[in-house]
Amino acid sequence: MLLSLIDKLGINVSELDDKKEQTTYKIKYVAKYVESWLLVNENRVDVTSINFIDCMCNAGIYKDGDLSTAIEIFKLFILAATSHPEKTFNLLLNDNRAERIEICSQIITEISDGHQPSNLVVSSVCQDVNDYLMGLQNRMSCLGFGSTILYVDPYNLTTVDMKKLSDFLKQKGIYCELLLNLATQHFVRDKDDGRISQCFAGLSIETKDDLLRATESFLRVGAINHVFRYQFHNVNDVELYQIVFATPHLRGLEKLKDAIWEVFKGKEHHRNIKGSTVQTTLWNETEKEDRVSKYAPDACDMLTSHFSGQTSVGYGDIEAYIIENTMLAATHIIQSVLKPLIKDCRIEKINLVGNRNNYHDDKYNFQFQGADE
Repeated sequence: MLLSLIDKLGINVSELDDKKEQTTYKIKYVAKYVESWLLVNENRVDVTSINFIDCMCNAGIYKDGDLSTAIEIFKLFILAATSHPEKTFNLLLNDNRAERIEICSQIITEISDGHQPSNLVVSSVCQDVNDYLMGLQNRMSCLGFGSTILYVDPYNLTTVDMKKLSDFLKQKGIYCELLLNLATQHFVRDKDDGRISQCFAGLSIETKDDLLRATESFLRVGAINHVFRYQFHNVNDVELYQIVFATPHLRGLEKLKDAIWEVFKGKEHHRNIKGSTVQTTLWNETEKEDRVSKYAPDACDMLTSHFSGQTSVGYGDIEAYIIENTMLAATHIIQSVLKPLIKDCRIEKINLVGNRNNYHDDKYNFQFQGADE
């Protein structure tokens, strides 16, 4: 059906990109997170507007007929806006090629079939991404009090001015999460390209670790408290890029980790399969348990090292460290981290609350000496 959409709309195929397996899974990943993010924000009475900004949206469709991230989000927004007429849903799209913006608009019109909810507003412009980011700083106040995701998906590291991106995230009075495609392979291949340094405010970036540290320094600004990166590899297991997620709130990171476990089955990174565009690996609870068991020992060691000697550490601090620094999700922490550590006398559960099975509202000592010490 989707291939016929290209023919039906008379789309110029030369304006469309080819799509590889990593792109398919990148779209699934982002869409799955947005789906969870919508469920949270739809039920928040203090949120009146829900906004997704794709500042490099492309044409909305690929040569194989699959829809782009922006259009998949539009489909989710139609359902959400229909169910929640009391809220406003804003989809903001930008690309630096007018032809691609026009194709996006055609696809949106076709998909909505004249039934786009009145509380779903789509705004499309054609600008350089850095000019667009600067303009967004003035536009955000017009969207009302809401929750926003900014999606930045460049082809390489010489496109986005990280200072301008950072300035956008620094704005007071807005709740904004970020999904950024960081083209690490471009750096490994062309690290001497001076334009990379220019996009990072002239910083000296000699190694990939320098690149990751510089990126995080630009993102941990304003209200942003948590950053997590997920890698995408080619068939030879060479890293292509990382999707960097930045959020003000731990709840956002919780939902992102849930998306990783659902889309990628908790794998440490996505790896393309030769000759395949879709991974068909069967997924069962045993495989999940095996992967959790693999990650848990390192997570326990990292946690006890990080909080060594500290007392009365809250569950929230423990959860934040685990889900930001390991592959484990929030649902794994009690059974696979806390209980084993308590059993091995490596930490002590203080039992501040009456219910000894309540781990979330308790605190923990990391200087506890076990009976065998």
